[in-house]
Amino acid sequence: MSTPIRTVSLLEPGALAAPLPPADYLIPALGIATGAPACFAGYGFSGKTISLQSLTLSVAAGRPLWGVYQVKRGKVLHLDFEQGRRLTTERYQRLARGMGIDLRELADSLRVGINPEVYLDSRDAFDVYSRLFEGYSLILVDSLKASAPTAKENDSDIRGYIDLLNRAAEPHGAVVMFIHHARKPSEDNRGSSRFSIRGSSAIFDACGSVFVLSGDKDRPVRVEHEKCRNRGIPVSDFGFRIEDVEIDGDPRAGLRVVHIEAEQLGEIVDIGGPANQFVLASKIKSAIAAVGGTFAGSKNALFAHVGGNRGDFFAAVSTLEGLSEIFVDAKTHRIALVPTGTGTGENRVLNQFSGTGPLGHGTAVPVRLTRHGESANDHAESVPAAKIDHESPSGTAPEGSSFFTISTQGDIASAAAGVPRE
Repeated sequence: MSTPIRTVSLLEPGALAAPLPPADYLIPALGIATGAPACFAGYGFSGKTISLQSLTLSVAAGRPLWGVYQVKRGKVLHLDFEQGRRLTTERYQRLARGMGIDLRELADSLRVGINPEVYLDSRDAFDVYSRLFEGYSLILVDSLKASAPTAKENDSDIRGYIDLLNRAAEPHGAVVMFIHHARKPSEDNRGSSRFSIRGSSAIFDACGSVFVLSGDKDRPVRVEHEKCRNRGIPVSDFGFRIEDVEIDGDPRAGLRVVHIEAEQLGEIVDIGGPANQFVLASKIKSAIAAVGGTFAGSKNALFAHVGGNRGDFFAAVSTLEGLSEIFVDAKTHRIALVPTGTGTGENRVLNQFSGTGPLGHGTAVPVRLTRHGESANDHAESVPAAKIDHESPSGTAPEGSSFFTISTQGDIASAAAGVPRE
């Protein structure tokens, strides 16, 4: 029986000249979209797997990533070649509790393959995974080396397995992320974190985005964005901390990953609460608008200008970035407002701080809703934050009102919020 002759698909000039649709971003603020895979590299105790399992839950449930970054909701496939069923399951259960997610309600939005029988270096890997990836928005592989056990990390041929993942996923519009190991930097080997990534430089070359995680046990983790092929400009360094969440008297029942700014790494961060962060978000935008829409200074300089609780300020900045309300240039460090109509709207900022922000979903914050143009004593309605539905933000305004004002009870500061801007 003769072997079928294979062909190569080619694009004609007409196809090259056709208008392109907008980039299909899974996590817009981090520049993660379909295309070449994203690598998350780090050494032991740097929170690689926990933070990525938190990410998969955020995408499956449509929750802000690490309490800050908006995600495109979709189906998730986690291929666990490394941890095993017990540890992976236990971490999903604890993360779900800490994030206020019922795993059973995710239905077909999350699937986990424990110790998959087909490795990336298996002869039929491409055929198997090309079929398996259909219908998924995100594929997480933990880890690169474990998924291809015969591959040699220091050999440039390892790139072939990353390319295989890309070719299997791209026709389905799926984003691929994989976890990889890194060397812990020594005092004699400081410099760009990209050089801490273990193995051949072909691993870095094959990726669309590369994030390097570093941190000691029980300390905040620093995240450095070393490559962003989609936008050409990586995001500024940031961090996160992993926290136990007490539920029903059990101090370790839940687990959550909380975003922090680079300026907060190494600090003991005192965060007041979501309502304070919402007020500061309004002040931040007003301060930037007052200087023409671009603040020519760092986040620390803006904090000195705006004032307030330091922890709340940086949490508010992170949320505004994640909602595309402001843009921070990683090179110049200038902070600019996103033009009206291109962001997600003040109402989303409100919802972010009313239960889905850095303190976790469902945080109770007493607020007062007041119709625009009326005093706080006229037609005012006090509601708990849990009543503000982040899926239908405009539905919480008093009946017949398009605009409302929110202020913390007992706090004279307030900020206007309006109808959605998409």
